[in-house]
Amino acid sequence: MSPLSLCVSFLFVLTVSVAQGRDIASNLHGIAFAAVTTEDAQRAARWYSEFLGAKHLTDLSFSFYGDEHYYRFFQKEILEARAQGIDPDRLGVPDISDNGNYEIRGEFVLFDNGLVQLIEFARRDTEEHITYPRRIRLTGPGVRNAPQICLWTKDDLDFNQFVHELEEKSIKAGYDKAIFNRAVKVKNEEERRNAPIKDKGINVKEGPFAGLSFVYMKGPSGEQLELYKMVNHTRWHFGKEYCKRRGVTTAFLDNYKDNEYKKKAGLTGQMWGLVQFGTHTDDLFGSVNFYSNVLGSQTMEYPMQAIDLKGDPFKNMLYQKETLEAARLGIRPREFGILDVSANGGGRIDYRFNLFDNYHVETLRYTDGPTMDYPSFPVAYNHSSLAYVGDMAAAFHVNDNADFNQLVADVERRAEELGFEGVKANRVIDVRRLGEMVDLSEYSRPFTSGNLEGYNYVVMKGRSGEHIMFVQLRGPMGEKVKQAMLEYGAVSTAWPETNPWTYGGYDEFCSKYHNLDASPKEEL
Repeated sequence: MSPLSLCVSFLFVLTVSVAQGRDIASNLHGIAFAAVTTEDAQRAARWYSEFLGAKHLTDLSFSFYGDEHYYRFFQKEILEARAQGIDPDRLGVPDISDNGNYEIRGEFVLFDNGLVQLIEFARRDTEEHITYPRRIRLTGPGVRNAPQICLWTKDDLDFNQFVHELEEKSIKAGYDKAIFNRAVKVKNEEERRNAPIKDKGINVKEGPFAGLSFVYMKGPSGEQLELYKMVNHTRWHFGKEYCKRRGVTTAFLDNYKDNEYKKKAGLTGQMWGLVQFGTHTDDLFGSVNFYSNVLGSQTMEYPMQAIDLKGDPFKNMLYQKETLEAARLGIRPREFGILDVSANGGGRIDYRFNLFDNYHVETLRYTDGPTMDYPSFPVAYNHSSLAYVGDMAAAFHVNDNADFNQLVADVERRAEELGFEGVKANRVIDVRRLGEMVDLSEYSRPFTSGNLEGYNYVVMKGRSGEHIMFVQLRGPMGEKVKQAMLEYGAVSTAWPETNPWTYGGYDEFCSKYHNLDASPKEEL
């Protein structure tokens, strides 16, 4: 083949690849939901709805099992167990097959800009409520692949008082796994519990994230959560990115009106919904490349990029629960997934925001040294199964009109072209190797009856092994979600009725950004 022919062939492949990337992005409506594995989905749903003002979609409660779901959830682990000659249970796989004894049960709760899916893997051969017993041992957010959900509080509330009240409500209702970290060092659990309200959050007053308040905490099943409040400088920059993306959130919506669910929850219901799904990577730029060039995210520009985060209050807020637990168990902090990011410590944290239509995926790198040339912090989960209590997945919302299975196949192909060879979806049938070529109809099959009629999903691993899903909400299920959003006042680009950009809902807010490359206005 001549050099000219080679060049033409290369340009053709590149053009096809870029086109596939655009097609994928144009058929995604952001993140449909964050899936959280719980020990009791109904109990968790009560916490998210009664305390945080979400709407519990009881008409979407579900349970299912069967061979196709067994493979669709756990094919990677099943194949690994087969290769090692061991029972898949040893790799954290509950048997939800036709002949197994577990099933998946779940609930949905709705926030302003998306859903949270709460699932459990429960025994179906007994009337007792028995959940699959695997629980994440290393619970710190610095563990590789560790996921977290960040919720967005309203601008005008007292953030530390909000945290205090949410904690008090959780304790009073018996949610003992909902542990809240402090910004100050404490010696024991009693000191943590009795810390003054002023130490219950971090309020950033200067630097690129001025106006940000945040806290790290655990949810009702011990899942990792974070709370953000964003005003002034930080709010201005986040708003600019949403306007540029034409993303949706009620935080910037003109003429916003509160709903009855938030009012009923009181102070702790004063939320804007979700702001991010976080995941820890061993290659920050590789993960950003995956989310932007495969899935079509918008990478938030500087200064909305965290560079070399460290400091004593930050370390306390990040790791306090794990620090106390490691001391109690007599385990070295590093072995418990704790990187020293104190002012005099040797570690650092960097992250990027990958904005989708409704919120972003935060990719974080924990570096075991003062510069990013050092290796990533080595502690990683010793499992890859989504059945571990406290684990999570980000589920990307596929357009109703898209060929769902073709899109998933395109994601695999696009990822492989960019060198992400491990990004392979599980199939609904047994295969000999992960990502084996099968007929498109065997990638997934939609539900044809029950509360989830019209719902379809696949499970795969992301660039760094994190759990991601692709879902389509069609038919009766999609209609239920859309109507619930309209009733709640939620926003989504999935339907014209829920998308404020179709009726000018952000015209006033975005008018301040005459130049999308401008700096914050003087009044900030």
